[in-house]
Amino acid sequence: MPRCEQGLPQLKDRLPYGPGEELGFVINMSGVYVGRVNLQIGDRSASNGAVVYPTHALATTNSFFRQMSKVESRMTSFITPDGVVPVAMFSRSQSDRGVRLEEASFDRAARTVQASLNYNSRSWNGKIEAGLPLQDAISVVYFARSRQVELGGDYCIELYYGKRRWHITGKVLEKESVSTPAGPYRAFKVSGVAVREGRPAYQRAFTVWISDDEDRLPVRLVSPGRLGEVELTIDHFKRGRRLVRS
Repeated sequence: MPRCEQGLPQLKDRLPYGPGEELGFVINMSGVYVGRVNLQIGDRSASNGAVVYPTHALATTNSFFRQMSKVESRMTSFITPDGVVPVAMFSRSQSDRGVRLEEASFDRAARTVQASLNYNSRSWNGKIEAGLPLQDAISVVYFARSRQVELGGDYCIELYYGKRRWHITGKVLEKESVSTPAGPYRAFKVSGVAVREGRPAYQRAFTVWISDDEDRLPVRLVSPGRLGEVELTIDHFKRGRRLVRS
């Protein structure tokens, strides 16, 4: 797997989000509504000796397509305001196939994650190393928002997800106007591809639009999937108290 360099510089001083912020997204597959995702940033706390802000996600999907299960997934990531990296993560997902529990502890200095997963009484424990501090499925949203987006800029992120390390690379392509249920936005169009460690043929391409304003919102995401194109579109935004980078 190639060496990962983050590329895009971080925003100075103040982050574009903070406690009390709420984000909501509708999920469509091949143009059909299949669920939604809600994100919310909590108040300052402490985890593993670090100052963190617990960020909560709730994702629900229906069973419109026969190949899909009805799922409710809850996840909390404890994110530091300085490097915008997770210290710990917990998740619980339930579907008609069973219950999946996962927790992870991130070591920023060692660039490792110690994780455990239990799914229908089957357990896994492991340690994963990376070239950069690892992100999780929630913290990666806020990490991306904490960067200075520049046209033509390249980026790279190391992500822990589902017992694996994913290598994400991409480029800021252009600015476009995007219409969403939450309103119109002028946004940066950013392409990307996620490659799974150890299986370079296992890739997931995506395009995300990040608003060109002080909020740096991910207003739309599109990715081809096995059952059709998956699209997340923002439909709710409540501004929180913006954090000062410590």
